[in-house]
Order: sequence, then C-alpha cells, then structure tokens
Amino acid sequence: MQSSSMKFRIGGLVLLTALFLAREVYLRSDVELFLEELDGNSTVVQISRREAKRLDYFFRELIINNSFAYTLAGIKPVSMTSFRKSFSSISNYRLLLGCRAWEKFKHGFNNNKIQYWTEDNSWVEGSTLLVLADREQFTQVINQNKQDFEQILLSLCADNLLERRPFFAKGLQKHDALIGMVLGYGRENSWLYYERFKNYFQWTLKQKLDSSKNLAPIWGRGMIEQQVRNLYFKSWTFRSWNIEDMLLPSFVGDPDSAESRQLKQEYLATREKLIHYYKSKNFLEATLSLYKNGPAILHKVNDQATAQKAI
Repeated sequence: MQSSSMKFRIGGLVLLTALFLAREVYLRSDVELFLEELDGNSTVVQISRREAKRLDYFFRELIINNSFAYTLAGIKPVSMTSFRKSFSSISNYRLLLGCRAWEKFKHGFNNNKIQYWTEDNSWVEGSTLLVLADREQFTQVINQNKQDFEQILLSLCADNLLERRPFFAKGLQKHDALIGMVLGYGRENSWLYYERFKNYFQWTLKQKLDSSKNLAPIWGRGMIEQQVRNLYFKSWTFRSWNIEDMLLPSFVGDPDSAESRQLKQEYLATREKLIHYYKSKNFLEATLSLYKNGPAILHKVNDQATAQKAI
C-alpha cells in the first residue's frame, strides 16, 4: 500500500515537471506581430510568447485602466501612472514585468513625437512613475500658458523642461496647477484645484471630511466609478479587459465651464476613434502600431471607414 502511494506521488511529480517544461518551451517560442504602417504595409516583429504576454498586460493596464491612449492619440500632453517596486500584489508584479519587457523592446518603436520614461515617485516612497509625453502637445500647452509656467518656474524652455528628472518634482516643482495643465485637465480646472487644495495638509480632519470643499468630478458623480467597477469585476472573474472598457481621463474641476465642456467633447470623440481603431485587431499589435505611428494611423483608419460608408 505504501509502495503504491509512493509511485502515485512520483508519477504526479513527473507529470507536473513535464507540464512545466512544456509550458516553458511554449513561452520561449517566438510569435510574429504584424504592425500596420501608414503606407498600408505591415512590419513583422518577432518576440517570445512570454514577452508578448507581458507586454499585452502592460499595455492593457496603460491604455484601458489609465489614460495613455489619449496621449498616443495626440490630444493629452502627458499621462502617468505608478506601481510599487516590490511584490505588493500579483497585478503590481505583472506590471513590473511588463515594464521591464518594454524597456527591452521600446527602442525598436522609435517615435520622435513620443517620449516614454520611468522615474521615482516623489509623492510615494518605493513607488515608480511611468510617464508618456507627446512632445508637440506638451510644447503647445506650455506656449498657451507661458505666463503661468514662467511665473512659477521663473525660466522656461519646453524642450529642457521635458528632460528634467524627476520631471514632476524638479521640472514642475510639484505645482498642482502646472501638473494639471500638462496632464490635459485644462488651465481653469488646474488652477481651481490648486487654489482649493494648496493648504490641504494644514487642514483639520473636519475640513478634509467636509464634502462642500470637494470639487466636482468632471464627468459627474458615478460615471467613472461604474467604469472602474466593471474593470475590477472582470479582473476578479479572470476576464481580459477589452478596448470598450477604456476609461476616460478622470479629474475634478468645474464640469459646466466652457473649458470642461470642450475637453469632454474632445476626449469622448477620441475614445470613439480609438475603439474603432482597435476593433477586430490584435490588441498588442494595434498598440505598438499606434505607438510607432502616432495619431496619423488613427486618421488613416477613420478616413478609410468614412470612405467605405460613402460607397
């Protein structure tokens, strides 16, 4: 009886080892990615299935759960998110692995219009910021609000400013109004947030809990929360996020101002263009093509769709 039990255990161990080795062989094998180009041709990129899987998770997190897609689409100057450097959760660890994979491959997808980097999070110790910037949009928002930036930073050069590290702490001096403007939240909303919360750390607990001091979510109460709940529900039920789940940029301010209405209109229109662009495409292939070609690839796809409707 004891001998039979031992054989069963050994057999189980052999089976698990064989399955592990088979999975390793599979993950180390190469997969071909076909990236759409502006001239209608495709560029073929070969990477291991393991790296492709990590990059797919990495970009789903940035594109769907954060607002990086709007920067790639050319309407949001800067996007950022953060993760902890330690193994604090499975999702955080997967994002870390994806970040490392992208560091290896990003040089093959050069786009002079786009700048990506990581830096230490100046607000949260042990945390890293992932940052994506559209150089043209960044320069534009600096020039449009030149007086604000010069007043706070004393000197100004958009190109040099984008190169300062850490960008938010040294470049923008952690100034909430400047940060809000480069994140695409609008000048009025950014200054409104700054004025409301500039003495936040001196507030009493009662002041912090006073809802009348809070600014209104730009999309109204409940809309973004419902989108976030949907993402978390899919995560808990082990389902992948789709492009239709993509969040809108979330911030606070005056929802009814002319500035906010224009921003919401632009973000909603861009979200629809992005959903149409990703439709029926491999998510990772579509993202890498968008990263490499920028908004021009979106315009191409939408122009083709418009032409087909006209026929």
